[in-house]
Amino acid sequence: MNTEEEYGRRLLGPLVEEPTAPSRIDLSQAMTSGRRRRRTRQAVATTGLLAVATAAVISLPMVIQRVSANQAEPGASGSASAVASPAVSPSPAAPRYDRGGAPALPTACKATAFPSPGGGHSYVRAVDPTGHWAAYRTYINGTNAKIWHDGKVDAVKMPGEDNGFEAINSAGVAVGQTFVGEAGSNAMVYRDGGVAKLPGGVGAAPSGINDDGVIVGEKDHKPIVWRAATSRPEPLPMPEGFTWGQANDIDDDGTIVGHVSDGTGGSRVAYVWLPSGKGKALPAPVLDGVTANDFDARKVTNGWVSGYATFAGKEANSVRWDLATGKVEAFAKLQWSNDVNAYGWMTGMSDKNRAVLTDGTTYVVLEEIFPIYQEYGMNFGESMSDDGRVIVGQNDDGAHDGVQRALLWRCS
Repeated sequence: MNTEEEYGRRLLGPLVEEPTAPSRIDLSQAMTSGRRRRRTRQAVATTGLLAVATAAVISLPMVIQRVSANQAEPGASGSASAVASPAVSPSPAAPRYDRGGAPALPTACKATAFPSPGGGHSYVRAVDPTGHWAAYRTYINGTNAKIWHDGKVDAVKMPGEDNGFEAINSAGVAVGQTFVGEAGSNAMVYRDGGVAKLPGGVGAAPSGINDDGVIVGEKDHKPIVWRAATSRPEPLPMPEGFTWGQANDIDDDGTIVGHVSDGTGGSRVAYVWLPSGKGKALPAPVLDGVTANDFDARKVTNGWVSGYATFAGKEANSVRWDLATGKVEAFAKLQWSNDVNAYGWMTGMSDKNRAVLTDGTTYVVLEEIFPIYQEYGMNFGESMSDDGRVIVGQNDDGAHDGVQRALLWRCS
């Protein structure tokens, strides 16, 4: 099974109206719907581009060289836990981050399920840095966007279909999108119990928000930033020769991460826009002596960046960059690093398709409260609080033909 394709299928594919009796998601219907709404999730780009990454391996060194010629890039150093690129001095323009005083990694994470009327499919996308807010959705009688706040759930009414939120900050401000008729996607913001369209948001897909309320995302294959929920989006600069890109997340200091590509459907290069406005390519990860041929930066917290990379002859693996040191690591035991916290801990899915929390060396399996689904069983952490004590993600329910259940874990 290609787990990246399965992940993309899951993000695209829940039935808009789920039958009362448990049933498996129809793949052909999901993919038909997904093609029409191809920008609805970050993993859509991952799925399509990773499929062509192997064919692009020869051209990628030229891509990286071209980025480097126009934008200085931070370096990388090795570690015992993963193979990494050679070390260079961190950029003097890079922000400084605190790397001291990390607590011990939790040893156990206990799960509870998010409320889902009728017990149907549910999917959670984000938890805020404090662990008090979360954004998820259910799929009974349509798509139902939900905001969870310390156990209380707000059923958010939005126009259109296939609506939901991708990110949420410590004030409970969430950003996402909905699809309205032929107009396609509309970028949306939730705050103070109400929902509104983001200015200039037709055709846009917001994917990250920080505690200052700065929002990042993509529109027309270009990375953009809303400086406030009331302002229009601004384009982010891309290096010469690169015409496509996406901003995936933003740190509280204003550092933005994402990727750029040449727009031909080839490989992506992970990219960071510093608070100064200067852009830099992140160094290519190396795993078992093989340099990644496609890599993307997805999340950033306190200068720690998590993402994905594809290596020739391998499935996707997780990557972590440290902007404080320039170090990059690839992790063979972690297929997906969906989020990273202030200490560099990651949550995602292990090479055994289990939801995990890891510091890159020790892997803690998150409690599974539903039977493993044997055919496609994929459990994973999706997002976590800055202290790593609250994680949200998914379990497949093997007792109900693999229906997905949105979970919240509390770790100690």
